[in-house]
Amino acid sequence: MRVPRVKLGRLPRKWFPGGVWVRILVVRPYIVIGPAFAELSAREQDGELARAVVHADLLRDGAPKLVAVGSPISLLIGGLFGMLLVAAEAPMLAGLLVLAVVGVIVAAAAQLMWERRIVFRSDRKVAEVLGLPVMNTALSLSRRVRYKRRGLIGIFFSLCVPNEARRTDALSDLATESDPRHDDQSWFAEPYVGGW
Repeated sequence: MRVPRVKLGRLPRKWFPGGVWVRILVVRPYIVIGPAFAELSAREQDGELARAVVHADLLRDGAPKLVAVGSPISLLIGGLFGMLLVAAEAPMLAGLLVLAVVGVIVAAAAQLMWERRIVFRSDRKVAEVLGLPVMNTALSLSRRVRYKRRGLIGIFFSLCVPNEARRTDALSDLATESDPRHDDQSWFAEPYVGGW
């Protein structure tokens, strides 16, 4: 796992009530920490940072594949719809408009499905490496902030994150009583790494 870039930034609370965003720019993800992050407890901060680091690493590996596969598919589907309009003797401008709209819808749907898969993978990685208590704290924070997101962008971000019950079910096979990391009293081995 590579060390991600981390930046302090201003994140709108209506979209990022937890104060953390893994942003991707030209296939290079980085973590943006906003002011709302300071309002979280130390355990919530640890859980969010752990998830963000893993999420950034998975995005770095998967973004080229999404672009390589998603772009041609969205252009193909949008192009087919556009050609159908042209074949139906609709104006060329209408065909181009349909190409653009359908392409954007298909690209957004592909990104949404891809992001949901990344969330499941990052949850599993955090739970395997740091234990279920860290992940359970991150899930309870996610549950608490889910309905605080506002606007179309906030709704899209909420759709990118599967609901917490499904995420918990996906991790149920990791819960074992013999693993000391699953004791809610012992988060990390001594010394405690609070606040990262």
